[in-house]
Amino acid sequence: MEDADSDADTDTYFFNGFMILAGQTELHCLYEKWKL
Repeated sequence: MEDADSDADTDTYFFNGFMILAGQTELHCLYEKWKL
């Protein structure tokens, strides 16, 4: 059971990191678009 919890925490960590990265990339693209 502890192993499953650890895996879930790791998946959540990577998922959150990916979403933050995607959000930053999207914001950067919007900034570049509005800057032009």
